[in-house]
Amino acid sequence: MDGSLIQRILIIALHITLFEIETHATCDFGVWGGSCQYNCSTTCYYGNECSSNGGKCGCEQLHGNCYGCAKNYFGDVCNKACNQNCSLSDQCVLSGLSCGCERQLGYCNSCPKTLWGNYCDRACSIRCINLECDRTSGQCTSGCKKGYYGSDCSSTCSTSCIYGCDQQTAGCFPSYCVNCNGGLPKCDQSNRKCLNGCIDGFYGPSCDKTCAVVTNNTVCTKCQPLISVGITVCTECQPEYYYDGVIGNCKTCSTGCKTNNTNIAKCFPNTGNCRFGCSSGWSGLRCDTFTCSLANCESCVANHPTVCERCQTGWYLDSGQCVRCSDNCATLNSCDTTSGTCTGGCKTGWYGNTCKDNCTTNCNQGECDSNGICSSGCNSKRYGQKCDLQCPNCLTTCNRNTGLCDAGCVDGYHGNDCLQPCNSNCLNNKCSQLDSKCSSGCKQGFYGEFCQLPCGSNCDGNSCNPTTGACSGIAFLANMGMARFRLFSKLFTGNLHKSRRCMHLRMR
Repeated sequence: MDGSLIQRILIIALHITLFEIETHATCDFGVWGGSCQYNCSTTCYYGNECSSNGGKCGCEQLHGNCYGCAKNYFGDVCNKACNQNCSLSDQCVLSGLSCGCERQLGYCNSCPKTLWGNYCDRACSIRCINLECDRTSGQCTSGCKKGYYGSDCSSTCSTSCIYGCDQQTAGCFPSYCVNCNGGLPKCDQSNRKCLNGCIDGFYGPSCDKTCAVVTNNTVCTKCQPLISVGITVCTECQPEYYYDGVIGNCKTCSTGCKTNNTNIAKCFPNTGNCRFGCSSGWSGLRCDTFTCSLANCESCVANHPTVCERCQTGWYLDSGQCVRCSDNCATLNSCDTTSGTCTGGCKTGWYGNTCKDNCTTNCNQGECDSNGICSSGCNSKRYGQKCDLQCPNCLTTCNRNTGLCDAGCVDGYHGNDCLQPCNSNCLNNKCSQLDSKCSSGCKQGFYGEFCQLPCGSNCDGNSCNPTTGACSGIAFLANMGMARFRLFSKLFTGNLHKSRRCMHLRMR
């Protein structure tokens, strides 16, 4: 190959390398790309510990692949969620693994004892003791329940085996050593002793004693006798419980532990530390320290940090929350912490148990008693004990008790209560309060005491006598004259005809 060609190739390669180095060096933490224009995935691991690959946290700057994944994510850019059944650990593993599952394929790092498979999506056989099996093979790790044998306990013992059969050989158990760890081969039938200890939940030389009975704890799955003190203590517990070494027994996971709505225990079996963190209001590794977080609350309902049971002074309880005492209490911040009733009464102008009802608008001088009854009468045009009723169409005031008008009605109404309207044909909308007769006459075109009758159509401008209805005005006189003229014309025409006839007769 031409030496100059090789030289040119080396120079180009060097430029590319220098460009990549320069590109990588210019990006800040958390971004990547040739111009540092992309953000690293939000699920890249950003903890204090970095991968051994260059000591960097976040993502590599050429392709954006994460150096490590946040808890429960996997993939090159950590954008895939681990199966929800994967057991989570407290620490992230960055060299090929993420918290919860394998980095590339998402295989679970570990499974709960009752699940198995790459994704912990297969349940152990119900024939397994404690429903526990190997996470890879599904074989029952604690042996088979009575009546079954085989690695996965799928085979049924012979009906002749009264006490069950050995998991490996299917040989019938005698009445002793039924609970030996390792089955019948690990039972010395000469002295009836188990050579390899007991299966979970039992103890004693022949493993014929139940841990739950001895420890007085039905959730104890493993126990151990303390020969020096002559007692037996629990060493392992069922899910949702943990072993407390101080008392040597099982305790339930704290109610403050969060759950993830799966069959994974919410606390670790050996420590009791909460697997998914604490619920609101709880703190500590075991989430067993309860703190009431509600404002102005003196104490919350047990195990319910968002429900108050007793409020601080100046506040009262309403549906589990604390509400400030009314500002209208006579004494500031003085009310019953349960009901909110103002213990010293109300300020002037307010009433009710919590002094939230106002009487200043309708009561004279804004004064009322604790029941809202106005003590100094009502303001103008109001009536009732609380002066909360509006006087009807009164000219001035009305009776405090009955609401009847004291000085008659405003124009347009009549009656004792001034609720009945005058006839709309009354002039100026005025009528007598007693009998509703139109007191100022009728509007044009009507007559009668109540102006309910229309004038005749021949009346000038529909104007007629308000009492009799007789037409009045020039048109009336003109009409009368025209009628007389027609009558005279008829008479004159008739006489003239007769006169001409007479003259004709005379001329003949």
